[in-house]
Amino acid sequence: MNDKKRLIKLIILVSVMTVLAITFVFSASINKFLYNFAFDKFNIVANENNLLVHYINVGQGDAIAINFPTGTTMLIDAGTKEKSVTYTTYIKEKVLANSRSNKIDYLVLTHADDDHIGGALRLLNNFEVGAVYLPYLDSDTDAYVELKNYVLQNCNYAFITNELSFENTGCEVVTFGPLALETENDTCPIIKIGYKDKTFLFTGDVSTKAEDMLINEYDKTLDCDVLKVAHHGSTESTSKEFLDIITPAYAVVSVGENSYGHPSEEVLNRLKTTQTNVLRTDKNGNILFAVGKNYELNYICENYYLTNLTLDIRVWVLVVEIILLVVVGIIVFKKPKQS
Repeated sequence: MNDKKRLIKLIILVSVMTVLAITFVFSASINKFLYNFAFDKFNIVANENNLLVHYINVGQGDAIAINFPTGTTMLIDAGTKEKSVTYTTYIKEKVLANSRSNKIDYLVLTHADDDHIGGALRLLNNFEVGAVYLPYLDSDTDAYVELKNYVLQNCNYAFITNELSFENTGCEVVTFGPLALETENDTCPIIKIGYKDKTFLFTGDVSTKAEDMLINEYDKTLDCDVLKVAHHGSTESTSKEFLDIITPAYAVVSVGENSYGHPSEEVLNRLKTTQTNVLRTDKNGNILFAVGKNYELNYICENYYLTNLTLDIRVWVLVVEIILLVVVGIIVFKKPKQS
């Protein structure tokens, strides 16, 4: 009878803990709470000591926000129109709320594809924008024509050239060509941002042809710690030769559900071969890297890859729960001592 009672207690305990584990793993509200907790816990705020780089989850597209140590901000590309409602909230709460400028100082639109400019009009209508950099090549798509007309009439703007100038950032910001190629993807500006000996490289949608030109002209100057993988992980970009030159420790793929096969296994294998840690917005959600006074180069992700942990925090919780279950099981099934 005692064994039966202990078994019933154990079943109840296991059921309760299983429900809690499932709730923890799959609850969006808990996920959001933990991400915000991590955001606050690691004191990730924009100040004179911090550089923050946000790889925003915009589905199949690009949108990277940057909080510079001086308080100024930059946005490289603006994602899709469909995702713009969601990520404008992120920009308001996680980027501008943590910045002293309270505006997007620089909006850089690398090229005119919808997955890079689709959300730009919403941004311009909802936030103050200091300067807009329009793509090098013109486009006759309805989305781009509407955006361009709005910018020309209402914004400070410039068309992208080989030498982009960003003032008051507190960082070393360098731009590279090539901008003389005919294809739209290969006119994307390559931007490198350095702070406290840590560097980030943003490559738009450039192809291996453009990468070869960059290697020939700039070589090791392109070296970086964090790479924004070009063209959402397309096989047409991120060559082994390019990776051998830039030697990134981390690579971020901005990608969503798509019919193109992005990111390709070929590219993922190249990154694996070069021992690059890969993060993906479709898997990890919003990804935030920070460089500052109290830490070197760390990151948090929306699905709780916390700084320097190799496993998702939810996996750690499940491991702890399993250990607890084993301990409780031993206690429950331990026979009482005979008096």
